[in-house]
Amino acid sequence: MAVGDENLVSVVRGLASSNPDVREGASETVCDWLKSFDRREVRLLSALLSFLVVLETEPDCCESELNALGGLTETGFVQQDEEGVMTHESGSRAGQDTTTYGSSSIRGEPGAATPGCKPPNRLRQY
Repeated sequence: MAVGDENLVSVVRGLASSNPDVREGASETVCDWLKSFDRREVRLLSALLSFLVVLETEPDCCESELNALGGLTETGFVQQDEEGVMTHESGSRAGQDTTTYGSSSIRGEPGAATPGCKPPNRLRQY
């Protein structure tokens, strides 16, 4: 099953929006559609979210992005390696900064530090 390219592009645009309400809504859409994504869509979204969550400045958006990322790991298409870093079935790591995430923070265990969420600035508009 797949959500399709048009829906996927719409979610990606929402995740990369400069509007925090749109970013949060897109993250919630990812959570709502977890059972509908195929392997390619999960890989793309997990890589994108693992990159974007490091840049996130809004705590509510950060939480929604982490929830979406956690949900994507439950699809079976994304796993965590022994260091707690998200990997795809091929063994490649998701995103560039996932090493900052311990396995406890991905799972949202009590006392886990929240990665990112206070970067110097948001994505620049081009």
